[in-house]
Amino acid sequence: MKSSLCSHTSPLTPTHPHLMQPVPISLHTRHLTHTVQYGAGFNWFDFLGMGGSYAYAGAHYDLSDPTYPELDDVEGWRLVIEQLDLMRPGFIRFGLPPNPHCDANGAFQGGTLYLERLRRLDAWASRSGCMLMLDS
Repeated sequence: MKSSLCSHTSPLTPTHPHLMQPVPISLHTRHLTHTVQYGAGFNWFDFLGMGGSYAYAGAHYDLSDPTYPELDDVEGWRLVIEQLDLMRPGFIRFGLPPNPHCDANGAFQGGTLYLERLRRLDAWASRSGCMLMLDS
């Protein structure tokens, strides 16, 4: 049995001029061998800003520092999509804060900044084969 090694299948195979196939990742430890179904991914928690005590308890920086462009920033969103195409994550865990989506009586409130960002991300994920996981 292999010990604490990660291996992956290579090389990447182009399917579109700037899109690549996901890379299957296998984890080998002393107790199990497992192929990660969706490959590497990342967390999209823009409502947490660029840090704060949530991210690092030793430095209390402002959670309001923006991490993604404003909705009307066409060039900024073009760059986000371009980088998603380059990184090709297999999944994205999207943090959806519950507070902006409920009124005082607990009724759903749509039309938020977060839902619009999720809609844009979903459009990219749908055409790219990326799995989205909602976390609120």
